[in-house]
Amino acid sequence: MTQVVGYKVELFLKNDTSVKGVVNKVVDKVLSLDNVEFQDGAQLAHHAVPGSEIKDLKVIDMPKDSSKKKKSTKNEKISNKNNNNNYDNSTNSTPVQQPLQDDAILFYRSNTPSRETESRSNGGNKKKLLKRNIYSNDHDITWDDNIAQIKNDDFDFESSTAGFDKHAALEEFANNDHIDPSQRLAGHNKLKSPVKTTYNNDENVLDSKVDKWEQESRNGSNGSERKTRLTEKTANNLASLMNSGASSSTSRPRYNNRSPSLEFRGLQLICSETKDTLPLASPIQLLDIERLAFESFKISSQLIAENASRGITGLVIKILGGASRISNKNHNLPPLVLLLVGNNRSGARALAAGRQLTNHGVRVIAFTLTDFNSVDEFDENVKHQLELFQLSGGKCTSSLSGLNKIVSDIDTPIELVVDALQGFDTNLSDLWGDELELALQLIRWVQQQDIGTLSLDIPSGIDAGSGLIGDVEIIDAKWVVSLGLPVNGILHAYSNGAAQKGDWTHYLVDVGLPLNLFKKGSLRKFDRNWFGGEWSVSLEIVEK
Repeated sequence: MTQVVGYKVELFLKNDTSVKGVVNKVVDKVLSLDNVEFQDGAQLAHHAVPGSEIKDLKVIDMPKDSSKKKKSTKNEKISNKNNNNNYDNSTNSTPVQQPLQDDAILFYRSNTPSRETESRSNGGNKKKLLKRNIYSNDHDITWDDNIAQIKNDDFDFESSTAGFDKHAALEEFANNDHIDPSQRLAGHNKLKSPVKTTYNNDENVLDSKVDKWEQESRNGSNGSERKTRLTEKTANNLASLMNSGASSSTSRPRYNNRSPSLEFRGLQLICSETKDTLPLASPIQLLDIERLAFESFKISSQLIAENASRGITGLVIKILGGASRISNKNHNLPPLVLLLVGNNRSGARALAAGRQLTNHGVRVIAFTLTDFNSVDEFDENVKHQLELFQLSGGKCTSSLSGLNKIVSDIDTPIELVVDALQGFDTNLSDLWGDELELALQLIRWVQQQDIGTLSLDIPSGIDAGSGLIGDVEIIDAKWVVSLGLPVNGILHAYSNGAAQKGDWTHYLVDVGLPLNLFKKGSLRKFDRNWFGGEWSVSLEIVEK
């Protein structure tokens, strides 16, 4: 290769070192250098480098005779191209182009395609690029004589890909694809199948169920306004309730009625997490606390109902089975909750919780002892929460026949009853006439359905102050949720035999009472933060 002899070059080797020297000759895939300088500073007069060890090459200096030729005229340069000194010794008939000063040698792979003598795309007179392949095996290095020609002639991607029809190719692939979808490994490559046979772990295998819940009137069902369509079993239960109403309303309750105990018989209510004893409040104290909360801190009854609804909602969803039970990915119909609503504080808080449950996808029916169409007969707070509950999609009824109609028209059984007939500020014994009779029939109906019941403050039928049972039926509760503070009638009920240890599971819900409210006077015993970062805490009945 006379074209490279005399050039001073720097070789970059594959072992990440470099060698500088003047090219002496290239024979049998070996490049011989003179005046060699190594990267570590060592020097040799002669050194040979195999081509397989060379990664890259850089021209440092040109031969002296080449510099003189650059000073000649253009005609002399053309004449010099025809003399014998510019022919290769092995191929005398083939002329080669003179190397340029700035970039005389090109390194590239031997499998790089050569260019045509003339460009067919533009018809230009481009001279053929001559390359000398000094290595014949694959992946070896080839040197070319004209780097400037390639640098100035950019590859035309647009014209090269213009002839490729992607849509036709994809259509051809689809037409030739006859593989059975069940034999494919990747789901996204499957052909469209009329029946889906495999599912991801977050897909429903069964179709979502639909019933007539949304077809029910927004205002619910009233037995005096609509005919009752009952199943045979429900009709029989209702008939037995009606027949036994007069005698059962005056019969003795399941527990002995006796004088209230002034002591709690060695029992106390503690927080399950901290094991701290909770102070109990009488109904009068709870009323006074709510009055002071409004007068001193502007915490109204409506705001207390909103705060209480969050804790009640969380506990109800937990009892129903957690978030997965009401998830959109659950193909089953949403659970159904029945609210027993009295015209009192507990009734308003139960309706607020029912609205929250409806917003979370739970179906809720509110049974009001007072006719829900007679809105003027409701307490203002209950009236306000009842309106919001109906606007949110909750169903209302004020008769057993209306309740049974709603339940029989849908495919969802009642899974939980929320008892808010009484609370701490009223007593079922205060009812009279039709409302009392309806309350007693409703309690018996709930007992016959064998449905778990959650009572607010205290189970209906038990006095919130004394823990005694009057001459009425009582709700057989499984969970008792104290709102704000536990009422002292809970421990009195255990002492008086109205409940046995283990009958009730207790919770305490935060209703947003300000802690500064308990800094003075007789309320200082309540000056504790029981909730931490939760809306509700679990309580336990233990021996002192």
